[in-house]
Amino acid sequence: MLRCCMDLRREDLQPVRGWTGEAWDTALARLTDRGWVSADGRLTSAGQAAHDAVENATDWAAARPWARLGADATAELAGALIPLAKACAAAIPYPNPVGVPVPGGAG
Repeated sequence: MLRCCMDLRREDLQPVRGWTGEAWDTALARLTDRGWVSADGRLTSAGQAAHDAVENATDWAAARPWARLGADATAELAGALIPLAKACAAAIPYPNPVGVPVPGGAG
């Protein structure tokens, strides 16, 4: 939901998350009460900090297995996964509900 206050559209994210309109509005009100979203629906600095903390934690956790492989094995595996990533991106183009960028490019 925080991403919708940044750069994704509610109508793109809400259906794939399976939230009802009522549940979405209730959650958005809680984020507003928490000070993470302003009354106009934009992310506040506190909301951005919370989002950044979650992103940093998940990036760190996701990087751990790759770091154990070493640079050469990581590059080889990443290269092998690019066709799969492109096939997924064709089915769920960027911007997507997961927030994964375009494989091998800007997005």
